[in-house]
Amino acid sequence: LSGLLTIVDELLMLTPDSADVIKLKTQLEKRESDQLKARDTAFEKASECITQQQYAEAVAALNTVSEEVWNDQLQELKVKASELLGQLNTLRDQINSAVNGNQLKDLLPVVRECLALKADQDDLVKLQQDLIDREAQMDARNQQIISQAQQYMQQLQFDAAVQTLNTITPDYQTETTNNLTQLATRLSKQRQDLLSWVPTALANKRYQLAIEDISHYLTEITEAGLHDPQLQQMFVDARNVESASIRKKKFIQLGVAAAGIVVALITG
Repeated sequence: LSGLLTIVDELLMLTPDSADVIKLKTQLEKRESDQLKARDTAFEKASECITQQQYAEAVAALNTVSEEVWNDQLQELKVKASELLGQLNTLRDQINSAVNGNQLKDLLPVVRECLALKADQDDLVKLQQDLIDREAQMDARNQQIISQAQQYMQQLQFDAAVQTLNTITPDYQTETTNNLTQLATRLSKQRQDLLSWVPTALANKRYQLAIEDISHYLTEITEAGLHDPQLQQMFVDARNVESASIRKKKFIQLGVAAAGIVVALITG
C-alpha cells in the first residue's frame, strides 16, 4: 500500500463522487495516521529505553516502525542505540574471556565501563566488588612482601630480598618493586665481588683501585639508606694499608738518600 494514497488522491480528482474511492482514501489516511502515531510512539519508547540503558529494547522498538514513515531522526536514534549495544556486548565478551582465563589484573576498569553503560547487571556488580576486594588483598600482601624485602636489605641479605620480591606475580609488579629488585641485585653482586676481590687486590698492592671500588659501593648503599659495617671496616683497612705502604716507601726513599749522602762523604 506504500504510495497508494497519492494515486488515490489523483483518482479522486477525476472521480470526486466515487464512494469507493472516498472510502479507500479515508482508510489509507487512517493507515498513514496510525503509522505516524506508531512511529512517534516507537521513537519515544526507544529514547526512554536508551535513557534506561535498555539498548536492545530500543533497537527492537525502532524496528517496529514501517519503512514508509521512517525518517532521519529514527535512523540517528537507531545508530546510537546499536552502537551502545555493540559496545556493551563487546565489553561483556571481553570480561567473560578475562574471567574464564583468570586474567583478572586490570579487569576492574573494564567492568566499571560496562556498568556505566548498563548499571543493572547483577553479575557484574558482584564481580566489581570481588575485584575490589581482590585488589585490596593483593595490595596488602604485596606491601607485606615489600616490607619484608626492605628488612632483608637492611640486614644486607640482598639475595633474600630479590627472592622475596619475585614472589609477587608479574602482573602486580610495579615500578617500585622493579627498582627495588634491580637495586638489591646490583648491591648483591657488588658486595660479593668486593668480598672476594679486595683481599687479592690488597695483596697485590692495588690499594687505590680497591679503595675506589669500596667507596663506590658504600656511596650507593648510603643513598639507599643502608649501612654495611663489614665493607666500611674493609674500606678503613684498605686506606690504612695504603698509608702504611706510602710511609714505607718514603722511609725507604729517605734511607736511600741518606745512604747516598754517606757514600758521597766517604768518597769525598
